[in-house]
Amino acid sequence: MRAAELRAAMTAPLTVGHACDLRGLVVDEPLDLGGARIGNVDLTGTRFEAPVIARGAVFGGLAWFRDCRFAMKVDFAGAVFGNDARFDGATFLGDATFSGCEFHGVGDFDLADFHGAAFLDRLQVLGNLSLERTRFRGPASFEDNECFGGLWCHDAQFDGRCNTAGMEVHGRTWLTGVKLPRLLSGQPALSGIRSFGYRWS
Repeated sequence: MRAAELRAAMTAPLTVGHACDLRGLVVDEPLDLGGARIGNVDLTGTRFEAPVIARGAVFGGLAWFRDCRFAMKVDFAGAVFGNDARFDGATFLGDATFSGCEFHGVGDFDLADFHGAAFLDRLQVLGNLSLERTRFRGPASFEDNECFGGLWCHDAQFDGRCNTAGMEVHGRTWLTGVKLPRLLSGQPALSGIRSFGYRWS
């Protein structure tokens, strides 16, 4: 599908109870969604072979990027997700930027695989930030995040540097099975997190 056609489909007016079925596509061109208002979209399994830019985009409904493959950089900085944002099982081969995003539902990155740098900093997550069995092969930043619903990091793996300075979790903090680089293995898992609820590690 051409990038212009995909943008037109994604920016169709939001219809309650209806999601735009964009599953399993191959998008070879750069996709620019900067500042766009997006309805309910299901892009499960879609392959993005060029950069995806969605800075400041507003996803008014479901935003499903499950099992997507992003071959180049993605930039969702400042995007607003009005419902659950599902990136579970997604593969990010380039740098992935989600700095300053708002997740009004769950930010789901379970089983995602980040090959480049992952900027998940300055997030506001009203639901749960879920990172179960997520793999971070490069550096990851969670600096100054606010997670009001909780943080779920069961069996997450960090191969590189991980910055959690200033991160606050107001619900359950679950850090069991977290794997850190050998250099950091003597430190408590993700020690920069300030937890205001129950914490398991």
